[in-house]
Order: sequence, then C-alpha cells, then structure tokens
Amino acid sequence: MSLADLPDLAALAEAAGQFANPAVRNVATVGGNLCSTNFAAADLVPALICLEAEVELVDGTRRDRIAIERFLETRSVLPPGRIVARVLMPRSVGRSTHVRLPLRKAGDYPVAIASLHVEPDDRGNVGAIRVAVGSAEATATRWPGLEGCLAGRPLEADHAF
Repeated sequence: MSLADLPDLAALAEAAGQFANPAVRNVATVGGNLCSTNFAAADLVPALICLEAEVELVDGTRRDRIAIERFLETRSVLPPGRIVARVLMPRSVGRSTHVRLPLRKAGDYPVAIASLHVEPDDRGNVGAIRVAVGSAEATATRWPGLEGCLAGRPLEADHAF
C-alpha cells in the first residue's frame, strides 16, 4: 500500500509527488526538506504540519521525539550531531490534500503552498481541521484564522466561505 491509497495522508503523497522536478525528487530526502533553513518553499513542511507529524532526532547518546512545529522553531540551533532519524504521523479518519501554486509551471518555486487535513464531525460538517501554509513566510505555519472560519461548516466547497 502506498501513501496515495491513504486518504488521511494524501497531503504528504501529493507534496512528495509535486515538489521541485523529477531529478530533484529522485535524490531528495525528507530530512533534507525539513532541515533546509532559509528555504520557505519546502513542500513537505506544510503537509507534515497539517498531519501533526513528529520528528525523531538522534545523536550518539539519545533519541527524542518532538512535534514538527517545535522542530521548525529549533532546527537552526540544534547541537551538532543531531540528525532526523524518522518522521512519524498519527493516523486518523480524516482526509487531507496539498496544493502548490507556482508562478508558471511545475518545477518552479511556488509562491504559496497549502495543505489541509479535515475530519468530519458526527453531522458530516467540518470537525477537526488543520491548515498549513508555506512559501508565503520564512517558515511554514498553521493558519488558525482559516481553520476557525471553516470549523463547523458543511464539508462542501460551496460552503467554505
């Protein structure tokens, strides 16, 4: 089974399949995408934020797990020798998606990246929702204002705003 077959992790599959160009995708790593400071257009980061990923860091003496958003805040000051060993994502009953908006064509750096994860409530409306945006600021971040606007609305595009 691939990520593309898992609706809750579709944002990650879409981000991994769309970033950069095929030559870069064939050699890039998740750790490299996460550790690239001063690169706002890292496609995997918004997807991992909306999926509430955790990063496992290791060095010669210890192994720690931290939330992706905490990792992004501290990655530039991690002690030498700490490496990203794994990225873990909780599974859910929700669905997710990812969109990159380049100026011209695939392979261009995007001017905006958006990832969304939503879980329906018991009435079929938007329940738990996480929206993350990248490329618009120095570091990808959650968009709580949009999350608040969409929560509780019918789970249909016509009712989003």
